Amino acid sequence: MGVLFTLEAECKDCYKCVRACPVKAIKIDGGHAKIWDERCILDGRCISACPQNAKRVRDDLSNVKAIVGGAKKVVASIAPSYIAAFNLPTPGHLLAALHKLGFAHVTETAIGAEVVAQAHKLCLKGREQPLITSSCPSIVNLIEQHHPDAIPYLAPIVSPMIAHGHILREYYGQDIEIVFIGPCVAKKAEAEEAQFAGTINHVLTFAELEKWFADEKMDPSSLTPADYEEGGTHWGRSFPIGGGLLRTADLDTDVLAHKMAVVAGIEECEAVIGQLIDGVDLSLELIEMLACPGGCIDGPCMVGPWRGLARRQRLIAHVESAGGMPWITEAESAYIDEKGGMQDYLHRTYKNRQLVLREPCEAELKEILAAIGKRTAQDELNCGACGYDTCRDKARAVYQGVAENEMCIPYMRAKAESLANVIIETTPNGIIVA
Repeated sequence: MGVLFTLEAECKDCYKCVRACPVKAIKIDGGHAKIWDERCILDGRCISACPQNAKRVRDDLSNVKAIVGGAKKVVASIAPSYIAAFNLPTPGHLLAALHKLGFAHVTETAIGAEVVAQAHKLCLKGREQPLITSSCPSIVNLIEQHHPDAIPYLAPIVSPMIAHGHILREYYGQDIEIVFIGPCVAKKAEAEEAQFAGTINHVLTFAELEKWFADEKMDPSSLTPADYEEGGTHWGRSFPIGGGLLRTADLDTDVLAHKMAVVAGIEECEAVIGQLIDGVDLSLELIEMLACPGGCIDGPCMVGPWRGLARRQRLIAHVESAGGMPWITEAESAYIDEKGGMQDYLHRTYKNRQLVLREPCEAELKEILAAIGKRTAQDELNCGACGYDTCRDKARAVYQGVAENEMCIPYMRAKAESLANVIIETTPNGIIVA
């Protein structure tokens, strides 16, 4: 089973997920929308778009429950966006709840974020072309699967989750189980990449953690709050919002900064990626890219009563209240090796995963369009009801086997009206329309 999947019994062929998906990673088969894994960047937009709750995230909760309380110590790495997800009196109440669930240690992924931010800053030295941040796995998927020509712009640096996993194993020992908890769907797939094997054992979403609390009938707000054993982090906690990496690396975050930029949202990111591939001189050194419009605090598996700006303000208040400096990243040795380069554990590689599809010729396109009554340019309404921007885009998808003629609403309406007229004209019975 993939990370994202469709419950066919709940899918009502409304095509809303096709319209919502920025990379058209949805296949329509038998009227049901299925995830096209080879093209899916796991941004999770289809989850919130589906009105029937037919799009689901793979549930890994049972696997985590099975290891908690076992022979190995289980350590939780919790994404800093948790403060904008769980409505609790203090962060310590969530820590206490995680300890009660059976986690031996609870730590902040923001620790890894501190290291990753400094690694990006180090990577800028002597670089002549813009650098795209690599902390968002959906952005990495977007480039590897849809714009591989932009791979040279991606920072060859692991995400905060992977960096934190390495740090935790150095700190607590290799024989531990690490569970990352956050709002992101793509993290589940990232943890399973071969180059990161054994770093993060399991990934839970905030929605899964909330369900775990419900299963245990646990109210975290009623517990005595706990403290982080290793102290906290400071600016690393700002990673879930746009500009968080720049601020953590002590780079220019001013809105008029001409060498740094923050781009959020898949469509906006694709526009910038396209310009880089086309050779447009953007005069930028670092581009912080985030798949979700508001950053990780708008992740597909966020929970809690807040939305948008309220989440951002809550997280900023939390960052400002944090005292002290990082517990391990005070030392440059956390990210700089003896030769002044980046530590080996922070390096990652990329590969071209683009699915090359056969394109129809003009005659083949016209044949598909004619099959749904679109024989002239005027017939092509481009209404978007099928989920595609234009009739030709949809015809191309039909040719590639991921869309169906019946997705065209005007065509189906005309077909239904035509059938009704035939019935009226041929039936020997009288028909009364009320």
